[in-house]
Amino acid sequence: MPTNMPSNTHSRPRGGHFQALAQSLAPIAFLRALPAAPPALASASAGADLSAGMGAGVGASVSAGTAASAGASAAATAAPTASAAASVSAGAGAAAGVSAGTLALALFILVALLALLLMLREAASFALETVRLPADGGASDACAGATPDGNSLGDSGANAQVAAGAEPTAPGAGSYASAMPATASATAGDTGAAPASDSGGLRILHLSDIHLRLLPIPLPKIADAVRRAAPDIVVLTGDYLTSPKDAAPFLDWLSAIIAASGGAAFFLCFGNHDIKAFGYNAFELAAYEKQLKKLGVAVLENRTAIVERGGRAYSITGLRDFSRKPVRAEPALRAAPKAGCYRIGITHNPDIALDLPPRSLDLLLCGHFHGGQIWLPLNLQYTCLRKERLCRMGICSGLHELNGIKLYISRGLGCVLFPLRFRAKPEMTLIIAP
Repeated sequence: MPTNMPSNTHSRPRGGHFQALAQSLAPIAFLRALPAAPPALASASAGADLSAGMGAGVGASVSAGTAASAGASAAATAAPTASAAASVSAGAGAAAGVSAGTLALALFILVALLALLLMLREAASFALETVRLPADGGASDACAGATPDGNSLGDSGANAQVAAGAEPTAPGAGSYASAMPATASATAGDTGAAPASDSGGLRILHLSDIHLRLLPIPLPKIADAVRRAAPDIVVLTGDYLTSPKDAAPFLDWLSAIIAASGGAAFFLCFGNHDIKAFGYNAFELAAYEKQLKKLGVAVLENRTAIVERGGRAYSITGLRDFSRKPVRAEPALRAAPKAGCYRIGITHNPDIALDLPPRSLDLLLCGHFHGGQIWLPLNLQYTCLRKERLCRMGICSGLHELNGIKLYISRGLGCVLFPLRFRAKPEMTLIIAP
């Protein structure tokens, strides 16, 4: 090698150029080896735009997602809450409804029980009514002197004699005994009855509609009232029995009333319940009449009896119950004396007064309606439950005048169907005839 070639002090050995080239290219390789830079590091403007775009997109997405998620969560949370609230509200409403319904039912039961007790109490009590009739005709100072049988009447006390009337309707029905002489001796006490010493007329104690099976009034109370009323005569106007089983108990009941009356004369007619109790059998009814006769009771069915008190005569005519057609009242009415006697009729159903000849009686005593027994508005107890004409005309209890006849309709003592009364208090009535 020539010695004059300049020497290179920076000479590298073989292969040194490659090392230098590799070193110069190393940064580029390093950059290629690096992962893609975030858009924010790429360039200022592009990074800013990309960042803004991505920020907006991501924000919108996040906001939308968050809102949706939050809405969904809120909806999901609200749904059970609303459901629970609705359930609570419905439960509270149902509970309130149940409570109100229970309270209303309890109040209704309480009122019903109270009304029932009041009706039971009314049915178990009674009033002794006193009615004094004016002397406006039909009575004279003395009788014509003899009964239709030709038997003269005494002047002291109240005496009774059964007169001939219509023909008997069944074997044995014509066998009537003269009622026992009656002399009033007891005092009326504080029952509202007129004093026994009152000589103003005949003292008639009117009992009706006993209905022994449904009679809640104790017998001692009734007997005590009879004793204090001190009647001259006692008339009973029907409906004592419900079935033949009541026949014997009624005889016992009537015996106690007779004993309490102080010797009053007793007159009796039958009602529709009595006839039905014996199955409309005239023979059985006639046999029962004989048992009543043994007690001294005169059964008047289309027959007339005469009683006298203080020289004044009174005819008592019993008429067959209006439900037992034909009634045939005229023969019994003709049997009563035409002159001098105060004419009294006894029957069960008051509707017969509409068919009697005008002024054929001075006084007619009846029962049957019970005064309605249980009062209803608009008199529905009559218009809906009864067919009789008088009660539909408003003539259902108390004293009235019809066809020139004074008509007294008793509310009775007993009950039908059930032992309840409302605004129709049971009664017995002391009527003082002129």
